[in-house]
Amino acid sequence: MSDKIDKWVESDPESWSKLANNLKTKETFTNFKKKFKKGAKANGKHNAIKHMTNAQLKKIYEASGTAIKKGRDGTPIKPDDKPFKPKRKTVKRKGKTYTRTFSPRWEKNTALALEIVARLKPRSPEYKTYITNIVESTGRSRQAVVKKIFRTRVKLNA
Repeated sequence: MSDKIDKWVESDPESWSKLANNLKTKETFTNFKKKFKKGAKANGKHNAIKHMTNAQLKKIYEASGTAIKKGRDGTPIKPDDKPFKPKRKTVKRKGKTYTRTFSPRWEKNTALALEIVARLKPRSPEYKTYITNIVESTGRSRQAVVKKIFRTRVKLNA
């Protein structure tokens, strides 16, 4: 069943996105899914929707035109082409050779975002969205970002 749905989604995701009854307003993926399921029930396509995966819904969401992420000046944000790779250096100590990783310094605009997040309550939805945005933009692991936020929180409280 999912192979058929894959073909349907691949061939024309825009027509599927019309089920969400959108007026081309920017919205989150979860809101889009809710509207999409309601529209599918209304059009009698609920049976096919039950078997859709999250990845298929994501394709439809991106094809709808409501998923465009924009910066403050209105230009679309493009992720960096190069993935994040920390620098490695070999270090000799006590007769043994180790490889040590050096991650680059945090950028100023990221440091500002970290300060904003450090003031928020952990586990709040706003906090989680900030963390995912920082992880995507910097290419660092989630653990590294959370640890840095904790350190900045300690600095702010000191």
